[in-house]
Amino acid sequence: IAGRCPRYTRGRSPVRIEELVLERYGLFTDRTLVFDPQASLHIVLGANEAGKTSALSAISDLLFGFGARTPYDFRHDARQLRIGGRLRHSSGSLVHARRRKGNKNTLV
Repeated sequence: IAGRCPRYTRGRSPVRIEELVLERYGLFTDRTLVFDPQASLHIVLGANEAGKTSALSAISDLLFGFGARTPYDFRHDARQLRIGGRLRHSSGSLVHARRRKGNKNTLV
């Protein structure tokens, strides 16, 4: 069927984000977002400039690494940026990940 990816089954994703830790990222210091692992959908609601886009960018930076330049080093020095999270694979295994801004060996 067009538009369906056979690797995924309906209602299941390979990885769920259970927790996002913004240790030093953008305007955040030591902020943790906890997501209900049983929920099918999460909606992040907040006022303008509350950090919704920062949280979304943090997820990408956690999973794939920081880019060479980041707009999220305005409060904390770029070398001090840290994010982390708790991820659950559809198999049930739990992974705790933590990443720093850098050029190599950024998973800490």
